[in-house]
Amino acid sequence: VGGWGGGPGPAARAGVDFCGGGGDGDPAAGDVPRFPPVLILHGEADTEVSVDLAHRLYDRIRAHGGDVEMHLYPGAQHVFNAPWAATYSAPDDADAWRRTIEFLRRRLAH
Repeated sequence: VGGWGGGPGPAARAGVDFCGGGGDGDPAAGDVPRFPPVLILHGEADTEVSVDLAHRLYDRIRAHGGDVEMHLYPGAQHVFNAPWAATYSAPDDADAWRRTIEFLRRRLAH
């Protein structure tokens, strides 16, 4: 998340946050207004990265007038979309990729 808003390298035009959501590495308040549109996808039962952090990132982006969407997966754990992980959920993985593709198509179409 840190480099999305104008850090080193080219600025991103859209970003998708899978299973992250912030934490000790929350973006600095000055970075958030420069964020591109963001889609947050997070498991509600994630015990590795609390879903509260996803809510915090969502709220911080919204508070700065940012374009952010969030979808939470009930019962899903951390890395629910990684086929090699014990926490993998094929239905949630398919839904997350569908949402990601739709989001990126909408945001990158222009």
